[in-house]
Amino acid sequence: MFSAMKIIISLELERTFASRQGFIYILAFAFFWYLLLKYAVFNETLMMMNMVAGADGIADKLFANYFKVGMYFFPLLCLFIAANQTGSDRERGTLRFMTLYCSRDAIFFARFLSQVVIHYILILFSALSTLLYGLYGGDLSFQDISHSLISGANLALIVLPFIALMAALSATVKSPRQATFYAGIIWSIASGIISLMGHYVPGAEILNMLVPGMQFSQLTSLNGSAMFSLAYIPLVQCAVLLLLGREIMRRRSL
Repeated sequence: MFSAMKIIISLELERTFASRQGFIYILAFAFFWYLLLKYAVFNETLMMMNMVAGADGIADKLFANYFKVGMYFFPLLCLFIAANQTGSDRERGTLRFMTLYCSRDAIFFARFLSQVVIHYILILFSALSTLLYGLYGGDLSFQDISHSLISGANLALIVLPFIALMAALSATVKSPRQATFYAGIIWSIASGIISLMGHYVPGAEILNMLVPGMQFSQLTSLNGSAMFSLAYIPLVQCAVLLLLGREIMRRRSL
């Protein structure tokens, strides 16, 4: 199983970073992130608005701003990049051929891990580019590497349930466009219902644990290593969604 997963992951990474289409996607991401970096992350007005506890120095405010931008940007990116994990292959009949050589579990988890690695590379690029841009502008020093690592690590945790959600939806629908559409619908309806229940039913706020991203409002009030105190939320969400997606993958006809 693990040898098959390794092959699938290597092929997915090669398709993303070594193909012409993948190279175009990477250039588009780099350009769009440059715009965010210049006009959002290093925006002095936005940094002054960062009233995060403990964010006193310029590095604290800068990476608090970087984290807030990335906290919404990367999950949104997941809805598009991670939408085509197994759906298109099922529609073309490729999955049926792949199951002759490996199990459905190997395919499902290998495609999920491929997306995790791809997004982690993009997050690492964003954190390093923020640090280098700050060093070039004289706002940061090499002592601020820890800030970039903490922010990047928390973004790496945040995207996990979103990738797992797209894995479950991709195992259900036939195209990445449908997966993205249903992800937006499900997230909107679930967050709306849970918020409404929390208003009328005492203790219903605990159901927020089921919706990826519902801890964002809490994260915005934290800074530095304190953000890891909420790390269990995306990990639990990711585990639940992966178990759901695995069951769908096992029962879904190829």
